[in-house]
Amino acid sequence: MTIADAINRAERTKPGETETAEKLLQLAALEGRIRAEVLVHYEGELPEMPDFSANDMSQELQASGPYEGLYVHYLLMQAAQLLEEYETYENERSLFESLYSGWRNEWNRTHVHKQVRKVYKQ
Repeated sequence: MTIADAINRAERTKPGETETAEKLLQLAALEGRIRAEVLVHYEGELPEMPDFSANDMSQELQASGPYEGLYVHYLLMQAAQLLEEYETYENERSLFESLYSGWRNEWNRTHVHKQVRKVYKQ
């Protein structure tokens, strides 16, 4: 899913609730969370962080396939919180957390953890 896809799908579901610039900041925060909570703990080079300026919205986001909807639910969750629609917020949060957890578990199954070497002093 690209940055533009996530924003457009959220916009189709709940049009005009937040500006594109705000959605870009929210997506950047989520990609940062994914990087900090998951990606840094695995072998290999870290994928490049997308540039969340409005210049190139065709960049791919990290989660894909059956889990890519997590970006849309995250944006909708943030909009509901801003509008103080707490029931909608809880529904979107639940959907987001379910997809995020599924993606994180899939990543864990298909990637190798970094080996942490502990040194004990006597």
